[in-house]
Amino acid sequence: MVKSMRKSIFSVIATCLFAILFCLTLSQETFAAITPVIPPAGYDSVKNVPHGTIKEISYYSAATKSTRKAKIYLPAGYSNNEKYSVLYLLHGIGGNESEWPNNGKPNVIADNLIAEGKVKPCIIVFPNGNATGAGINDGWENFTKDLIGSLIPYVEKNYSVYTDREHRALSGLSMGGGQTYNIGFTNLNTFAYIGGYSAAPNTKSTNVLFPDNGAKAKSDLKLLFISCGSTDSLKQFGDSVHNFCQSRQINHTYWILSGRGHDWSVWSPSLWNNLQMLEEAGFTKGTTGTTTPSQEEKPVVNDKYATLQDGWYYIKGVGSNKYLQVANNKGGDGVNVEIGTGTGVAGQKWYLTNIQDGYVTLKNGQGYTLDVVYGKDEDNTNIQTYTANGMSAQEFKILPTSKENVYGIVTRCSTDAKGLDVENKGTTDGSNVMQYAYYGAANQTWIFEACNASSESTKPEETKPEQTNKDAISAKVTSDWGSGAVADFTVINTTGKDLNNWICTFTTNRKITSVWNATIVAEEGNTYTITGPSWQANLGAGQSYTFGCQLESGSGEIIIANVVLK
Repeated sequence: MVKSMRKSIFSVIATCLFAILFCLTLSQETFAAITPVIPPAGYDSVKNVPHGTIKEISYYSAATKSTRKAKIYLPAGYSNNEKYSVLYLLHGIGGNESEWPNNGKPNVIADNLIAEGKVKPCIIVFPNGNATGAGINDGWENFTKDLIGSLIPYVEKNYSVYTDREHRALSGLSMGGGQTYNIGFTNLNTFAYIGGYSAAPNTKSTNVLFPDNGAKAKSDLKLLFISCGSTDSLKQFGDSVHNFCQSRQINHTYWILSGRGHDWSVWSPSLWNNLQMLEEAGFTKGTTGTTTPSQEEKPVVNDKYATLQDGWYYIKGVGSNKYLQVANNKGGDGVNVEIGTGTGVAGQKWYLTNIQDGYVTLKNGQGYTLDVVYGKDEDNTNIQTYTANGMSAQEFKILPTSKENVYGIVTRCSTDAKGLDVENKGTTDGSNVMQYAYYGAANQTWIFEACNASSESTKPEETKPEQTNKDAISAKVTSDWGSGAVADFTVINTTGKDLNNWICTFTTNRKITSVWNATIVAEEGNTYTITGPSWQANLGAGQSYTFGCQLESGSGEIIIANVVLK
């Protein structure tokens, strides 16, 4: 009897120990080896490291029966002699292919991680997740067909990338986080790695995401990363995926950022961690990380820049023997830049100022700064003058050539890949100057001739912006979920004159986290400078234009002050 009782007790103890060990094993299986952390200061700051480039691409979409745009990040040293893995990174509602590049600094984050040796070079593609068009009821839903049927095949045809699932990842924020789950879990033959940041209400129910009760996800997923801010009112959607995966022992990482909401303070740190988790999970397996471009592919070496003294210069085109100038010798925002016969007028004089990292600014005799329209990284983008705003669109690097005092002038907004180019190699007065891929041609090289300043000043005077009142912009909240909101901002031209390439600066009581149908060109605290899209660059007297914003938490009313429209 005693022997039997002892045997039963030992049996119970053994069973309990086995259960404890099983639970510990389950806990370990539920999370990936890397534990995400808040990135160190400067993780998304431009540093003196090799820089990749972000380019715009166009492809035909069978899903929309139209040509669509996307953007692509190519790491420094990209070469057709190397194969690269591809991360498809999706934006949120109201955004497009430019939302990540304009707000999240993905290229800077990737550049720094690659330079630190924490990840190998990879390609990041930024699609437009709203694949809308004639006869399409839901562009967001239609995006699945666009991505898998058109965009991925385009990338794999035109770039040197692996074409198997184990070198292809899908991640996204907010609406794009929901799309990541909806597309990724149901297309595991295409994607081996999934990352959802602050997934939105478009996230489908788990019985739709996991029709086999999670069996395929458990066996085929190489990485599942779920992140969200602790104060995000949409947290429940990521929680739902996490809870399901935990109950089915599907390996994943679940990261909650304490005290953070539905904004870039979650999304950029998530990308920083996600890239490192991808590296550990085998995403870049096979990539050497030590690419050396072949001679014909090698980009212009722009770290060997020339340093000219601060001061006044005439800038003469080598191919045209004409001078860089503003049209009609006119000072102002949005005034076109061209070439013309040398006359010595203020519009042909440029004050060069060295700033940092080899970059300079060029301000003309009327006090306006040389500027790439909207800071686009696209060939054929026009060059203009604009009020100094400290953005990359107004920063240039002077490149030496094999000839003394002959230089290329490349643009920072293109990561030094594009330069000032006289359109169609023009040589007549009024020939347009634009941005184009730099290769050192005669219409892309310039001679700097030192000159004297006008008698009035040794430097061009700062142009004082025209002051207007708060009636020039109004705002209306269209949706508010406590930790964030969506609002429509309407700009009204109250200046009494037509505005070309309008720009509006204002201060608001609620922080703006992203905009759509407009671009934030400068930001300081809660003060923002906004420009319209290329198709709404002009605003007639009395006309209005509305763009959308996503806001952080705050009181329902939006208070606007310090409005300047010009």
